[in-house]
Amino acid sequence: MALFDKINTIAKNVGEKTGDAIEITKLNAKISGEKSAIADLYKQLGEKVYEKYAAGAYQDADMTELFAAVDAHKANIAEAEDKIKAIKAENEARTQAVPQEQAAAVGAVCPGCGAAVADGVKFCNQCGTKLEAAVSEAEAKKFCTNCGAEAACGVKFCSQCGSKIE
Repeated sequence: MALFDKINTIAKNVGEKTGDAIEITKLNAKISGEKSAIADLYKQLGEKVYEKYAAGAYQDADMTELFAAVDAHKANIAEAEDKIKAIKAENEARTQAVPQEQAAAVGAVCPGCGAAVADGVKFCNQCGTKLEAAVSEAEAKKFCTNCGAEAACGVKFCSQCGSKIE
């Protein structure tokens, strides 16, 4: 009987410790959720204070340095967006400057950016767009070696005589 009492006591202790661990985990999750909610509120507060500053309705010497940093970051964003627009405009102008005849003489035209690409190239060297492999007319038209009927590309057997197309 002493053995069963000892096992019962151990099982009870393990159960209590497991229950405590579960409760602690739940409480830690609740604490984490509350901290996240506070962080969101701080963000909202900061945005509202900055909006008032930008409108000229908020002046605080302690915050001036932070406001200036936000303004600098916004200016950097605007500058980067302007550069992106300029690059896109330049690419557009370059694409339109290459006549289709000239592009055809070089090979093909990239569907992504319009750059001329050489025959056999799988990816555009300007924008990286994957290029569909052009099927030559010889590959597109196949004929049955048995009856001579034209077979569509990708067909394995002749629709006229049933022979295997190679």
